[in-house]
Amino acid sequence: MKKSRPFYYLDTLQTTEHFDPLFDSNVGPVDYDSISKNRSPVGLKRRNGMRRAVLNLADRLEFIDYRLAGRVRNCGSRVYWHETVCSHHQRSRIFQARHCGFRLCPACAKRQSLKNMRHISPALTDYVSTNSLFPYLLTLTILNTDELPDRKFLSKARRNFFRSNIFNEISAHGFFWSMEVKVGSNSGKWHVHFHVLVLTESPLPVYPVQSGDYKVDLSISKRVTDAWTKSTNGLGLNTDFRSFDGHYAELLKYVSKGNFDMSDEQLREFVVWSKGLRFKGFAGALYRNSQLQSALKESRDLEKEDDIDKVVCPVCGETRTCTVGAYWSDNKSNFIIDWVTLDIDSDPDPPPF
Repeated sequence: MKKSRPFYYLDTLQTTEHFDPLFDSNVGPVDYDSISKNRSPVGLKRRNGMRRAVLNLADRLEFIDYRLAGRVRNCGSRVYWHETVCSHHQRSRIFQARHCGFRLCPACAKRQSLKNMRHISPALTDYVSTNSLFPYLLTLTILNTDELPDRKFLSKARRNFFRSNIFNEISAHGFFWSMEVKVGSNSGKWHVHFHVLVLTESPLPVYPVQSGDYKVDLSISKRVTDAWTKSTNGLGLNTDFRSFDGHYAELLKYVSKGNFDMSDEQLREFVVWSKGLRFKGFAGALYRNSQLQSALKESRDLEKEDDIDKVVCPVCGETRTCTVGAYWSDNKSNFIIDWVTLDIDSDPDPPPF
């Protein structure tokens, strides 16, 4: 049941004159004047800077694609968290209700990173240990260009590369790939490259380059580079092939790059070029594994909220929770706590907006 509560502006924490005896009778005595900056989740304050970056991106997109600009502008405009109904206010992590899904959106980039680590990382870890595979990290680069490469050309080059004879010779089992696109800080040209996790059925010969870091034998690395150059019709540059420590969470970190380095014309080009394009996927035997494909699908669903741990107050043991919501105020340029719902039996879902 939704019940009213004072507004709290998170910069001044001033409240409107309001008192709801029904709400207070359910929860117990609530001293609204005692609410301080410590009451507001730290993560909510950190979102102010993120929110401003989102709005700046939306302003740049306004004359490129006004529908996309509107979607980006609403991204992260409402957030929620659970807290116990006792006076200690034990809180869950903040979760978000609106996501634009645009690759250059800093808010969605962070959420995509967390989604990748939560879903794909454990699935890969389990798959590698179950099949006794050996992981290696391969970086594939393409010559910097003034215009973005043709999408069909990139897809065909990637497929042909994974089918190269060298991977049969080193007993490659499968691949997980991700594509990164950014603008070079010095050249100002497009820089497209792939990060590929190569899983082999037997270990490859390596040599040390620095403490704890090993590269694959030069004879193998050279043949891999030749295969990549051939697949890209000469546009592929040198590759980097090295051992991998198994920290898939680090590999899967999603970082939004280039939106401030891109000119308006480059941003326009990227919006058109990237629409509907896949930036990560599986190949080889991994592509045929239903568990990995399911994890990949879950990681792409930004709207679906991952399970939030049950909140229990460590002081009094209270488990009843309410959902607190906050929305972005353009006038105040910060988040405002605007409502609370109370559910005695279970954590409530945020109401639709």
